[in-house]
Amino acid sequence: MISIGQKIRKYREIRGWTQEYLAQKIGLSASAIRKYENGNRMPKDSQLIKIAEGLGIHVGVFQSTNIDNLIHALFDMEDVIGLHPEKIGDEYILKFDSSKAKNLYEISCWEQNEFMKSWYEAHKSYISAEYSSNEELQKIQEQYDLWRASYPP
Repeated sequence: MISIGQKIRKYREIRGWTQEYLAQKIGLSASAIRKYENGNRMPKDSQLIKIAEGLGIHVGVFQSTNIDNLIHALFDMEDVIGLHPEKIGDEYILKFDSSKAKNLYEISCWEQNEFMKSWYEAHKSYISAEYSSNEELQKIQEQYDLWRASYPP
């Protein structure tokens, strides 16, 4: 699992920024950024928010994820917005059922479709991108990672 410090470094480097630049941009010291990235210190929640805002990414990127949490997040999405598995041929896919959306987390069918369209287009351009070197492939992967990390815009 990738650590918070590794994630800070990843998105800082994707932006092409130095530790000093990020620190200055968000009002922290370069040594604090260095300590976070090296795992010598853990940022407080308020600092993580500043770092995420400075990097232009969603603060949720820094949350730890494990498979059990992901599975239960899918179950929550089933209850809230009707996400459910379906079988098409030999494949299993996830589909939304907007008629099931309810409570504070209600998401309209239009918003679901816009999100899915946006994700589909970003993913499609990522997997179909042409590249002639590993360096170009890495750049393409970084751009897709940055798109995902900054969603919603």
